[in-house]
Amino acid sequence: MTGNNFKQVFSFNVEYAPQYTIKKFQSERTKLQVVQILSKSSPMVEGYFAVGTEIFNDSGIPHTLEHLIFTGSKKYPYKSILDKAANLSMSSTNAWTATDQTVYTLSTAGWLGFKNVLPVYLDCLFNPTLSNEAFVTEVYHVDPVSLQDKGVVYSEMEAIENQSWFVKDLAYKRLAHQNGSGYRSETGGLTENLRSLTIEEIRDYHEKNYNSENICLIITGNVPTDELLSIINEFDDQLPVATNDKVRPFVDTTTSELLKPRFNDQIIEKTCQFPELDLSQGELGLYWVTSEYTDCLNDLLLNILMEYMTDGSLAILQKSFVECDDPLANDVSYQTEDFVRSVISINYSGVPTEKLQLLKDKTLDLLKQHKVDLVKIKQTLESYKLSYLSKLERNGADILSNSVITNFLYDKDVNGETLINGYKTLKDFDDAAKLTSDQWTDLLNKWLVQNSPYVVLAEPSADLYEQSKKEKETRLHERSKTFTDEYKDQLAEKIRLADEVNNKAVPDALLENFKVQDPAKAIDFIETTSVPCFGSKPTGPEAEAEKVQKLVGLQKAQTLPFSVHLEQFDSNFVEINLMVSSEVIKDEDNLPLFWLFCDAFTMPMKYGNEIIDYETVVSSLKDDTLSFGMQRHVVSKYYPDIIKFKVKCKAENYCKGVEWIKKAIYNSVFDEHRVNVLLDNFLSSIVESHRDGMNMLKCYMKDIFYEKRSLEKSSNILTNEELLQNIKEDIENGLFKGKILPKLEEFRNDIIKGLDQAHVLILGDISKLGHDAFYNSWVQNFKGIHPLNKFPELPDVKEHFTEFRKGFGEKSFILTTPGSDSSYLSIHANCNIDYTHPDYPVIKLLLGYLQATEGPFWTSIRGLGLAYGAWAFNYVDVHDITFMVYRAADLIKSYEAAETIIKDLATGKVTFDKNLINGAIALYLKEVAESNKSFVNSGYGKYVKTYGLMKDPSFNQKLTEKLINIDNKDLIRCANTYLLPIFDKNTGSAFIACHPTKGDDFKEYFQKRGYTVELRELKEDDEDYDESDESDESEQDDD
Repeated sequence: MTGNNFKQVFSFNVEYAPQYTIKKFQSERTKLQVVQILSKSSPMVEGYFAVGTEIFNDSGIPHTLEHLIFTGSKKYPYKSILDKAANLSMSSTNAWTATDQTVYTLSTAGWLGFKNVLPVYLDCLFNPTLSNEAFVTEVYHVDPVSLQDKGVVYSEMEAIENQSWFVKDLAYKRLAHQNGSGYRSETGGLTENLRSLTIEEIRDYHEKNYNSENICLIITGNVPTDELLSIINEFDDQLPVATNDKVRPFVDTTTSELLKPRFNDQIIEKTCQFPELDLSQGELGLYWVTSEYTDCLNDLLLNILMEYMTDGSLAILQKSFVECDDPLANDVSYQTEDFVRSVISINYSGVPTEKLQLLKDKTLDLLKQHKVDLVKIKQTLESYKLSYLSKLERNGADILSNSVITNFLYDKDVNGETLINGYKTLKDFDDAAKLTSDQWTDLLNKWLVQNSPYVVLAEPSADLYEQSKKEKETRLHERSKTFTDEYKDQLAEKIRLADEVNNKAVPDALLENFKVQDPAKAIDFIETTSVPCFGSKPTGPEAEAEKVQKLVGLQKAQTLPFSVHLEQFDSNFVEINLMVSSEVIKDEDNLPLFWLFCDAFTMPMKYGNEIIDYETVVSSLKDDTLSFGMQRHVVSKYYPDIIKFKVKCKAENYCKGVEWIKKAIYNSVFDEHRVNVLLDNFLSSIVESHRDGMNMLKCYMKDIFYEKRSLEKSSNILTNEELLQNIKEDIENGLFKGKILPKLEEFRNDIIKGLDQAHVLILGDISKLGHDAFYNSWVQNFKGIHPLNKFPELPDVKEHFTEFRKGFGEKSFILTTPGSDSSYLSIHANCNIDYTHPDYPVIKLLLGYLQATEGPFWTSIRGLGLAYGAWAFNYVDVHDITFMVYRAADLIKSYEAAETIIKDLATGKVTFDKNLINGAIALYLKEVAESNKSFVNSGYGKYVKTYGLMKDPSFNQKLTEKLINIDNKDLIRCANTYLLPIFDKNTGSAFIACHPTKGDDFKEYFQKRGYTVELRELKEDDEDYDESDESDESEQDDD
């Protein structure tokens, strides 16, 4: 085996997920660790490069260093080198910084691209340039004109620093961790400290911490071990020899000594405040320091105990404080942080501010008195195990790599004993199943009662809101008085120089090394076997298709009550989706009742004359399924006017899964008390959701784009919060049976009558069922339905556009959101083409070019610290072309920069960069591979592509060929035809969400550009709030 410096430390197969083998190697020369997670279950090769990053202040050095790693290295001294190399190699890079780690990621379609980029990435990691110029734009600077604080990191932290969850978590760190503990620090950096941070501090931190003994390289996917080690070995030869005197972060420092459980009766409590005008709701967190990282079994038991306490309608904390009369919160969840010791927390949101203390007291009392129900916790244990196995199937690389990272940081040595014990087998689950009720109760008492918690109560504060606003105004005022013209010129020169140095061109000859020859053939795509509706021949791997054809007995398809489509692949599970168009709801005024009907699975159910209470229903559901619920959309953003009933279960429970969908539709009983409790909880959750500026913007646009016949508007809380509030009042006034229940039954009856137009999508493994079970479960549960004997049409949301949405132009809209400090922009124009239009490939390439990492938007917007990100999208299914800015530090300059970029390309003033063009083509292939990174994703994608978007099976191959042959004339033409209209007041419209202090400035700017501007202010007593975007349905899911 090549890789002479590296010796294998261990290797084991994950017995319950045999597609994964985990191997660990360590360099005898430098102590660098390499962990390989071998698998052929995805076309993606993923890299996770982990660094233990301990710091004892809030300077944000670990986070700022994370950003600067991407700005060049000693061997490759070009700010854009890493990402341009990645683009050409069908790769993308990213990173995160947490309390105890910084992890750099490399995600690639196939091994060939990955191995191209790996040496560059390693050089950036170990030998970064860390230039003054990169610091100016990436971390922090002051704008010489507006005198505002700018920088990518600065704008990122400014956006979250005053959010309630951030304030609460920071208060916990201060409360629980003493000086001398790395866990006390805010590694992202507080804005106050970012303003005074220097590049010298960052360089010093890198020198001390980014060494081979403190870095672990984790690579997942179908990768040849010898070749991987050979590449890393060549780099390892250039690193300094390990000194063996390095201090392990968190383990060998005072941090580990200070993190201890507290077995006493002293609860340590703190009340903190976050700036907010709506004073009605706060948050509550209770935190316990528990067992050491190496105690795998105890860690599993505590996670199961937390699931038992918090997850689902029957969980004791949910039932006692959330889904109850006079609720004390709208949600409860738990979190586990795996440090030297595990820290577990129970977190409540949407707590009436005046009841925070009451909820804390009641929670602690309940924990003291509760005796664990053995039946329920065994059910929770089984659900938790199946959920874990399901996640491994769908995203095993992430699951296992995160476990490896924690093991690297905290195991007692490099031999991985804790990792092997915890992940090789399911023995810990078997041991957990043997516990008695008394043993579970003893566990609860030991870790959650005798071990005293830290408690944080987070309250909204209008005074703090005003204080925060005044501090910014004062800072700007002081700068306006003290910054001389000469100093402003110096600031401007510093930014100009930074822009010049940062945009130094990478030689074409160097970039040529990263192009993958014949890139489509370099990807090992996975494929499901498709069994289409009405007896068509299965498509997919030939042998598998023949087998499935025999299994399902295609001749029976004609007798089914629906069109049924199967995507077959090896799995322990099946996902069953019954979908019907919302067009079947005859009275559009009933569409907002979707929110109430979403709870059909968790209502009482009636069988004959007997009504089964909802607790029994939910308990049975948990026995038979992994997840269940209702959603909009077929998948993701596609076809939002679909109403979908979804169940995921073990493959052998397929028939039960089908039966549960039938029960939710036919047998659910809309019990007045249950509806009232769930509606009360839902309305309560609206208050905190409007603190998210980006979500508010999406909600605002939907309200303007769609008529109420579409669920995009009718399920939009910005539109219907008042209606749902009126329903709540009607219930309280005794009108449920006479007014509300008849409408719910009308909604149900419309769905039942429309089932002849329904279609069913099944994903997973039906190989153990046989064709009788596969078909008969539908025939038996859905009798009397007369199918169309053709594929039902998917509803076209374009049919419900408002008159304004059909045209765009002349108007722009601003929504001020007091709970969000950042600004968000989304500009829209019509783009009336479909996937067969000859300009579609040109637009695809053009947008990929513009928004590529280190492409035009990146260098001129993010690269100058104007915003955290800027992108452009062509939403073909709704004929929309969009430019958007996320977390803008300077929204107007971001807008103007994008407009200038597009005008310069459209007029030929700036020529297209051939390497960026090649990178955009390669990234398209990476996008295709990533959308098919698991069999489930692949199956959903094939279904939408074939039956919704009407793409032929060879669409991606043909599109790739077209992308390669596009010339600059086509790009220039399409930039003029499709992109310039976005910025034209006659054809484009801007939508903005921002802090109230910025609303008037933005309104004045767009008025000067010729728009009529509507400014809407959301105040603390505003009746209209936000919906959650894609996760707005009541699905209880495992993924």
